[in-house]
Amino acid sequence: MNNDPKEPRLLDHEADGIRELDNLLPRWWVWLFYITIVFSAVYLGYYHVFGKGDLQIAEYEKEWKRGEEIKAAAIAKFESSLSSLTVSTDEVVLAQGLGIYTTYCAPCHRPDGGGLWDRTCATTTGSTARTTWTPCASSSTASPRRAC
Repeated sequence: MNNDPKEPRLLDHEADGIRELDNLLPRWWVWLFYITIVFSAVYLGYYHVFGKGDLQIAEYEKEWKRGEEIKAAAIAKFESSLSSLTVSTDEVVLAQGLGIYTTYCAPCHRPDGGGLWDRTCATTTGSTARTTWTPCASSSTASPRRAC
């Protein structure tokens, strides 16, 4: 090994004609390495040895409980406002509701609001595109809530 500061410091071993330099690491890199060691020791002690900090699952459970509290408060507020709702007696509003029900709900829930159709199929007949409900051709294999 050469002690002359102007000459490169070469290590004594060689591989395939390549000689390795013995350079020192930059001081900032060495100090950063030491800081990470100290940080990891403090982290290990704080979270795992002494149990002072919350681990991920504990933080998640706290956030979940807080979310449940917010949700319960919102539901309670909504349910308290339901008591002020009344059924409309306005003929225009009732006619609009009937039109919406006939268009979107009656195909599955019957025109009289009697529930889901059981073993029946919708068929469109004629040029008026009128939907009629008839028993399925193979009612033994048809199931409720499923088109034939």
